[in-house]
Amino acid sequence: MISKKIIVSFIVLSIVTTGITIPLLYRPNISYNLAIDLLRKASERIYIDNMSLTIDAYLWRDFMPSVEEGGTGIYAAITIIATNVTIFPNYLDSDRMWIIHWGAEIWIPEDPPTAEIWFTKLENMGIEQNTLKKKASDGPKWDIGKIVHIVLELVNSNGDKYYLQSQCELESTY
Repeated sequence: MISKKIIVSFIVLSIVTTGITIPLLYRPNISYNLAIDLLRKASERIYIDNMSLTIDAYLWRDFMPSVEEGGTGIYAAITIIATNVTIFPNYLDSDRMWIIHWGAEIWIPEDPPTAEIWFTKLENMGIEQNTLKKKASDGPKWDIGKIVHIVLELVNSNGDKYYLQSQCELESTY
């Protein structure tokens, strides 16, 4: 009976002798796996009770002279837009947000992919007609100009969860 250790050795040996490099272990970081899971369950548009819901987001860092050296962390102004209604329904709310920043501009196959995630609780800014406005602050100090993914969790009064996503460029104020 051949042990598993010997079989793995034969596989590695055969790969090395043929000159083909195949990564035997694929280990992206935990944040990368979470980012992929979040994006898989989120949509850019969701439908609930004849409403279509989307996100409009503005993310920025403040570099005004009166703020801390190197600028502030990320601020987020989030608007959830409901179409086919005149007033945003009070049985829907969102208080959890994830902002995903992909680790590398170009993925090199030998390097495991990475992602950074800012998870934050959203503060309520109120309802204006068919929109629900939220905000967040004290985010990370990621480079401006980067495209990030936003994922919001919406919850109805029954506890059902829905996930909305959008992409946004990280901007700055001076």
